[in-house]
Amino acid sequence: MTSRSASGEKQMSAIDRFQWASEAEAVADLQRRGYAPSRYDYPPGCHFAEHTHPYEKIVVALSGRFALTLGGETLILESLQGVRVPAGARHAAWTVGEQTVRSLDAAKL
Repeated sequence: MTSRSASGEKQMSAIDRFQWASEAEAVADLQRRGYAPSRYDYPPGCHFAEHTHPYEKIVVALSGRFALTLGGETLILESLQGVRVPAGARHAAWTVGEQTVRSLDAAKL
């Protein structure tokens, strides 16, 4: 959910987190919710500077540790954990540690 500040900037009012038991369960759940998941591998040291998307998405760490800043918080996603990134929300992401991060990036259809 988002709201607007006095300056008109979108602000997060709650962060939706998810946990699944398996990759297959995550993919099925995301598709049922109307998302199109794509799998990506990010090597250690990978960093995505702060940015936005015009669409809502859910980011899932399948393996490894993936950090995100979202709504003024830094979140660490571990195996089979996910977070919803609302359309227009400023966020950044990076791998944590020396393990490649396998992830799902699921855009809302």
